[in-house]
Amino acid sequence: GVPMVAVIKPYNIRDAITKAKEAINFRGVSVIIARGLCTLYAKSLKKLKGRPFYISERCKNHRHCVNEIACPAFYIDDDRVRINQELCTGCSLCAQVCPEKAIVVAR
Repeated sequence: GVPMVAVIKPYNIRDAITKAKEAINFRGVSVIIARGLCTLYAKSLKKLKGRPFYISERCKNHRHCVNEIACPAFYIDDDRVRINQELCTGCSLCAQVCPEKAIVVAR
């Protein structure tokens, strides 16, 4: 068997990064199992419960969210990053990577 197996929820970024580093540093064979539907697929099945996010006034427009995550809900309008509410799946990846905590749940 494989001596190092880690099971992660792929949308918990901190845990996923920690487990990936552990697997890389492990001396031997290691496996990471990601459990979770692709958010776009889950949205098409109507299985998502998350509410969409939006970018608040705290945004410094550094575009870390756009550069780190290939999310189809992001778009640029008037030189500012925006989130298309119809395309946002509520997965929270963007909110997890934003250093200003400027991406928040829509009301």
